[in-house]
Amino acid sequence: MTAAYALRPVGRDSLRDQAYAAIRDGVLAGRFAPGERVTIRALAASLGTSPTPVREALNQLVAEGTFELLPNGSASIPAMTLDRFAQLRAMREALEGLAVERAAAAIDDAALSGVRGLLDELQDLAAAGDFARYLARHRAFHFAVYRAAGMPLLTEAIDALWLRCGPVLSFVVPEYVRRKKGAAHHAALVVALAAGDGTAARAAVCGDIADAADWLCGLADAGGVIRDRRAAARRA
Repeated sequence: MTAAYALRPVGRDSLRDQAYAAIRDGVLAGRFAPGERVTIRALAASLGTSPTPVREALNQLVAEGTFELLPNGSASIPAMTLDRFAQLRAMREALEGLAVERAAAAIDDAALSGVRGLLDELQDLAAAGDFARYLARHRAFHFAVYRAAGMPLLTEAIDALWLRCGPVLSFVVPEYVRRKKGAAHHAALVVALAAGDGTAARAAVCGDIADAADWLCGLADAGGVIRDRRAAARRA
């Protein structure tokens, strides 16, 4: 149980903040499956801290809508239904489309060089089949673009949406990434940014979101809940 979530241990200073950041990173990395019951005791053991900062961190994540509280000191990520996912998709397309449109007008040479470097990393990691690192760099690529818009409140709002989507976004590996489904959109986004073309940048990021969303919706079960087929295959 201790190593189940592979979270980084925390030190003594600002334990609540560190626990919050570690659990949050775990959510974004897809280490918690929707509907999976997690206990404060198990999380505390994984983080190497006492239950109190973990409880406080979970309470904050519950308030943000990432987890929901269960009885007996446990919590879970809400199941991702098709209806819930459709709402998140529409919100992501609106906010991320705005962010890249603004980024196309504001990005400087240094930021554009950084984005290009991250795109090269994504392509190399996909080719190498390093999907765990791919997911982390994929997020870094997108948020490097969003930060270039110079609208930190918008970036925070997008980050909150990614946090709610994180547990199912990891379901795109390995098959979706192996098929290079998002690669063309990523490349088109960088071309649009370099050209200062906000309309093309919006089309690229919305196409990326839409294609991944269509793939994930195809994983829904008969009850309309998006499931990880890899986990099902391991249990079979």
